[in-house]
Amino acid sequence: MPTELESLFNEINKFEFYPSNIQRISGDIPGNIFFPGGHGIFKKETGKISDKEIMVIGDQFTHNLDFNKAHGLKKDRMRISPGWSNFLLLCIKGNIDPEKCFFTNTLLGMVIPKYTGQKPSDYTKNYFTEYCRSILRKELEIQKPKLIIVLGLKAARFLSIFHPDMQEWANINSIRKADQQGYSIIKNVPLTESSKSTLALIAHPVGRHVHIAGRKFGKFSGNKAEVEMLLSLRNA
Repeated sequence: MPTELESLFNEINKFEFYPSNIQRISGDIPGNIFFPGGHGIFKKETGKISDKEIMVIGDQFTHNLDFNKAHGLKKDRMRISPGWSNFLLLCIKGNIDPEKCFFTNTLLGMVIPKYTGQKPSDYTKNYFTEYCRSILRKELEIQKPKLIIVLGLKAARFLSIFHPDMQEWANINSIRKADQQGYSIIKNVPLTESSKSTLALIAHPVGRHVHIAGRKFGKFSGNKAEVEMLLSLRNA
């Protein structure tokens, strides 16, 4: 019987209708952890995500979030990207154990750099987007995460149709506005028939110093606001 991750990769490998500017990726990108470029977990040999209480959702595969096999290197030899380093530092301060996380992306492919071919049709793009949502629903059904950390506005907009409680994210264009209007955290959303998740909108780690400007959580601002946001959810 396939493992949980193998079953997901099997689903991905069946799909053929990728937009012309999107490259299929299926766990074969060296030094990447985000599914489906990587396996989404630190101990990929287990093939299991149902034992992870936290899901981390980015928008699409990017080399900027590579972790460069850092978990397999000695500390004095680690070379990790700024984006991944930023997120790991936030995890440490926010009481998030990366080994208890499943890291995934909304779009199941990699945009081809400097693509100059025929532009994909709106139908193809929409069909692919709905396919990606169907795979994410399967990930949610398997994992049933208690906490979902959403990295950036694109991922938030992608998720907005998953439940009416998340509709405020449909046209979100500012994390500051989400803070002001009280929907940067959405609690107890029934994303599966048998589980509820709390979602927290976090600035995208790439260019994080720019994205966190103006963030507010209680009496805290900037980076401290996100740290305290995560601590409050972990200590709830």
